[in-house]
Amino acid sequence: MVEKARKIQVSRGTQEWVDRLSDQEMPALATTVRRLRKLACQDDASVGQLVKVILKDPSLTSNVIRIANSVHYNVSNTKTNTISRAIIIVGFEAIRSICITVKVIEALLGDTPNARLMNLVAQSFHAAMQAKNLAKKLNTEEQEEVFIAALLYHLGEAAFWCYGGESAQIVDSKLRMPGAGKRAVVEEVLGTGFDQLSCGLAKSWRLGETLIKVLENPHQDHPSVRAVILGQAIAEAAKQGWDSVPAQKMMKRMAKYAGLPLKDLQQQVLECADKTAKMSKVWGAGKIRHLIPSTQKMKDELASGELPEVETVAANESEFIQANHELQLSILRELSTLMYAKVDVNLVFNMVLEGIHRGVGLDRALLALKSADGKVLVGKYVLGESSDQFGERFSFPLRGDNIFSYCMKNLEPVWFKHPSSGPIKHLYTSELSAVLEVKDFFCGPIMVKNRSVGMFYADYHHSQRPLDEEQFASFRHFVQQASMSLSMHGQK
Repeated sequence: MVEKARKIQVSRGTQEWVDRLSDQEMPALATTVRRLRKLACQDDASVGQLVKVILKDPSLTSNVIRIANSVHYNVSNTKTNTISRAIIIVGFEAIRSICITVKVIEALLGDTPNARLMNLVAQSFHAAMQAKNLAKKLNTEEQEEVFIAALLYHLGEAAFWCYGGESAQIVDSKLRMPGAGKRAVVEEVLGTGFDQLSCGLAKSWRLGETLIKVLENPHQDHPSVRAVILGQAIAEAAKQGWDSVPAQKMMKRMAKYAGLPLKDLQQQVLECADKTAKMSKVWGAGKIRHLIPSTQKMKDELASGELPEVETVAANESEFIQANHELQLSILRELSTLMYAKVDVNLVFNMVLEGIHRGVGLDRALLALKSADGKVLVGKYVLGESSDQFGERFSFPLRGDNIFSYCMKNLEPVWFKHPSSGPIKHLYTSELSAVLEVKDFFCGPIMVKNRSVGMFYADYHHSQRPLDEEQFASFRHFVQQASMSLSMHGQK
């Protein structure tokens, strides 16, 4: 969801990044956008200037004509092959926003965008279409301002993932660590936040008052600002599914804003999502089309009158995390590759945890390491349901008589199944029971030069499903891979 209002301050870090992105990484885009924003549609001379700006760029020219001739913009089906005519048919503000959009998409998706960037651009494009569609009661100029503001709301973050270089790699690596806070990590590495960076670029590139208002105070009661915020919120919520609670709640808020019956608003939102997916290719953003939420299932439910209620329903088996064998193999292959590369060991730990949690499909996956004095096993990173509290409570003596000290001493993974664990069932102490709250779990020591330095733990705490032999074999494989990787890095 969009974050609460806060005062945006231009820090030294913000200005440094604005200057770097504007003058070194994206100078052509910055210049073009400033030039486009400077043109005033009330001035007839501006139309000629807009034509000149577009025609200087052959790629932009062909894109603008193609988009202007699309069903979304050319409702009268009056086709044209000239920019001048396109401005007349579609409108000055619409063509200007098309130009800005094309140039931004081209700059961000031109080479080989990473996953974070592609997802962010897809969400931004979807948000822009939804926001503009929601702003129908505003005049044409305001609608295009809403479109641009929603599209560029995450410009700072998108530009960073595209042109951040080594800094982007560092932030990406840190964000992959369990429990990492996005804002804290970004501010630590950049010396500023993504919102501040977006606001700095918006002011430097003269991207319009609407965008600046949204970034500085997203909760102000202004129709354009609210349309942008709602567009952002529905695009984010839709990633969880159109029948999800967040998406349904957001559509209720949108219906209130638009003054429409909920069912009409829902149909409008779904149609806009379908249109966005189709338009992505026209805009030259075909590579993000699959990231824009599909609505076919939801539309079928609407047609049959079976739209799900906002209230949550009881969890069932399909809602729990499931094993993904392809993901397991992919992570294991990547771990094997990393053995011969110079990487942070925390990345190895995180990848193994992800392999256990998302690949093996276990509810909770935890990494615990020995304390400095070697006397206590302490939870370090954890993934899964209610994982934060679990990690904080995970602390057990290694010289005591419990299943974890047994596992660490015997240097072998253990599948503990109480009360069927035979001679070691007494090692499941009351202290363990109070923290784990399960009696069926895996644990395996991390080995470096034939000594244990830590342990991986996993269970089905949330879903209460039984563990099986295949999962234990997969868990063992990941633990062994972690030990091999750490041993290789230790030799280096």
